[in-house]
Amino acid sequence: MTRHFVLACLLAVACGKAEPPPPPAAGEPKSKLITVDPALQSSGRITAVVVERSPVIGFIVATGQIEPPPDGAAAVTSPITARVREITVRRGDTVKKGDKLAELDAGEITRVRGELARAKARRVHAERVLAQEERLFKDAATSERALSDAKSAAETARADERAASSLLTSFGAAGGGRMQLVAPMDGTVVAVEGVVGAPVEATTLLLRLVDTKRLLVRADVAENDADLVQDGAAATIAIAGKVLPCAAKVESHAPHVDAATRTVPFRISLGDKCGDFHAGAFVDVSIAKPATGDKKLVSLPRDAVVSIDEVPTVFVVKQPGEFEPRSVRVAEYAGLRVYIESGVNDGESVVSQGALLLKGELMRSRLE
Repeated sequence: MTRHFVLACLLAVACGKAEPPPPPAAGEPKSKLITVDPALQSSGRITAVVVERSPVIGFIVATGQIEPPPDGAAAVTSPITARVREITVRRGDTVKKGDKLAELDAGEITRVRGELARAKARRVHAERVLAQEERLFKDAATSERALSDAKSAAETARADERAASSLLTSFGAAGGGRMQLVAPMDGTVVAVEGVVGAPVEATTLLLRLVDTKRLLVRADVAENDADLVQDGAAATIAIAGKVLPCAAKVESHAPHVDAATRTVPFRISLGDKCGDFHAGAFVDVSIAKPATGDKKLVSLPRDAVVSIDEVPTVFVVKQPGEFEPRSVRVAEYAGLRVYIESGVNDGESVVSQGALLLKGELMRSRLE
């Protein structure tokens, strides 16, 4: 009986114990508050936005290429057959319109200089003859026809002189048989094909300039999606998977389908904060589609969501300098925005810039 009494007591004690709380889900970030210097917020290193819901906007993804507008690039060639005497710029140099790019030796210039000298002499002689005929005609000592012929000869001589002078100017003649090639526009030298001492023809490319401040994106959108893209729509640019934080915008499109690729080209302008691009580079373009349906989700900047133990996480502002890491359920990553189904509530403040900094503080606190 004593044995039964002891067993009964043990069972009573066991039944009276509270069950231990379930362990946290694997990968679930701890709810420990992260505390940092409030100056990080006042200085702008950490910023926050108020949570609000908005319609879900889809995106059309297309392949794009960085290119200058038609008047934003220039090919520099010699106007005549010549030989390269000097090249004064290198790739990457920034030049202004009219800056010297190269100097060439050309026998044609010597010939045109000779023609200019002869035309000038003929013009001087014709003007003297005209002045003489005008005096004789005034004294009725010559005919009207002779005066007309003198005027015609003088005009012809002046025209020949102007033509030779204009030709020398178009050649960029310097001194002797030399000519200078100058920049036809402001821009950056992106190609130098000439070699000092090498002969060049009038069609030979010597240098190429691009105005890197006016670069655009040509996005090739599949013809089935082209009707969904509106002029003025927002777009984001990505290079090698890296989304660039710039406000690109669809400007216009060509109403034409490329027969080979079955795509429609759209012109996209780059915002001031898009940074530097290289002409000819390929990029991925995401173009916003008009919102459809009544469904609204929490929309946050993409940088607001970080991965902690492979769980999407945001940092909710509790008070200045104090933040709560909170896991969220992401519905969709859309360009520079992310749509969240659950995890945060309307009206809460969530860190939009500086989430990576807070993630580092959280990782460090776990090691303490």
